[in-house]
Amino acid sequence: MELKFKLLILIFAVITIPLKTHSQQGSDGLFDDPLLVPAKNQEAQLAYNKGIALFNKGEYEEAIKSFTLSIQYDNNFSKAYVNRGNTYAILGEYSLALEDLTYAVTNNRTLGSVYYNRGRVFDQMVVRRDSAMNDYNTAIANNFEDYRVYYYRGVLFFLLKNYEKAISDLEKCVSLKPDFAYGWNDLGSCYFKLQNYPEALRNYYAALSINPQQSFTYSNIGSVKREQKDYHDAIVQYTMALNLDSTFQAVWNNRGCVQFLLENHDKAIEDFKTAISIKDDYAQAYNNVGNSLIKLKKYDEAITFFNRAIGLNSELGEAYLNRGNAKEMKRDFKGACIDWKQAVTLGVKQAGNFSTFCETD
Repeated sequence: MELKFKLLILIFAVITIPLKTHSQQGSDGLFDDPLLVPAKNQEAQLAYNKGIALFNKGEYEEAIKSFTLSIQYDNNFSKAYVNRGNTYAILGEYSLALEDLTYAVTNNRTLGSVYYNRGRVFDQMVVRRDSAMNDYNTAIANNFEDYRVYYYRGVLFFLLKNYEKAISDLEKCVSLKPDFAYGWNDLGSCYFKLQNYPEALRNYYAALSINPQQSFTYSNIGSVKREQKDYHDAIVQYTMALNLDSTFQAVWNNRGCVQFLLENHDKAIEDFKTAISIKDDYAQAYNNVGNSLIKLKKYDEAITFFNRAIGLNSELGEAYLNRGNAKEMKRDFKGACIDWKQAVTLGVKQAGNFSTFCETD
């Protein structure tokens, strides 16, 4: 079988800009909603107050004991249920949190703050994000005008790729809290997804004007600059991000991709390998090292990295395509064809252009 040499197409599995959320907790803390039912007796109120104090000191297990005691004194004390639920959420006890928060809203369906808190619990459960959306909607319908509910609903719209609705919620969020840097950052991410790069940059810079220590915002600016082919400034922005957080493996990977585009292949490999040193199962970074090694004509070493990428992620079609390219350069046409065909199976359209040559045995 004869194959004509062709320009190698090096496919990168590049991490896109991360949308950073404000909190990784199931709840944002305790609420003191004036609409909630107060305790009927002093013992319940005293136990509740002790629970609040323990919560504020970070003694969550002890806080739960106090809230439970408060409920034992008064089993209709809604505030104790709500804040015990919030505390369970912070401890990751989501089922128990839902029981308490659901009890509270069952007894008063107009409590927007409790719907919001329950929505946050559903949100953290990931598989219940449809329930989270319903609760955020209900919270807003019940006049819970807090910037956080618009923020988290906006994040959900972003994850659903409904960027216009995400923008609407995030704009409402920052109108309620103009100094909320996360909101401005995530507005930028919405505009990035819509390929409106000037507006993305405007919002990212607004985020940095509030909090210049947000490493991921510099990373996001770097990704915009990369899309605009301003590679040198992209390097500057990624480096700023890494100066603030040297453990940010996606940024090492992304800076390596830009170094590759600038044909700084040794520097690209260094960045990709740093990403791997932080996350040793980072299949995409192994793929990217292999691409740079092909450019340096180190085909055997490149194949070793592609093998590792495929071993970590057998669905990474780009690694099959790239390994096929490396094998072709070694005149292993049969091996190249096997890899290209597998890449086609995994949806890599570019591989189809190569695999057509494999029919001429």
